[in-house]
Amino acid sequence: WDLAKDRMILEPAGSKVTSVAWSPNDRVITTATSHRAIRFLEAETGKELKLLFGDYENGAQVQFSPDGAWAIVSGDKGIELWKTDGWTRADALYGGPGTGIWVPASFDVAGDGRTLIAGGTLIAKDAPASGRLSGPVLFWKIRR
Repeated sequence: WDLAKDRMILEPAGSKVTSVAWSPNDRVITTATSHRAIRFLEAETGKELKLLFGDYENGAQVQFSPDGAWAIVSGDKGIELWKTDGWTRADALYGGPGTGIWVPASFDVAGDGRTLIAGGTLIAKDAPASGRLSGPVLFWKIRR
């Protein structure tokens, strides 16, 4: 939305958008949808730069590292890092403690871009619905 002119400048097509984010240089926006898709779009034109589809169902979120070099993406299997200069995924996957299924609910990156913090829900292995634990807060040093 162009606030100065009070008009819409970009309306991405697709399903219900559940989260959005700007890159630090304001050139890329990202949308996560209710249909397990994450789109990286050129902010000025809306041109699709990268589409991720699959394990992004439970309220996927995207943030950028402070320098914009990485897009940090949460999904059903943990948190992934995508290098923004070629849209390639880093080998590292940041997940829970290994004692069950951990679904990230929120996360953030430190200002220096080297530490990731996340909170979510831990579902104990072989546990009934009552086995869901209020989520732990996890910290990682980011491997680039």
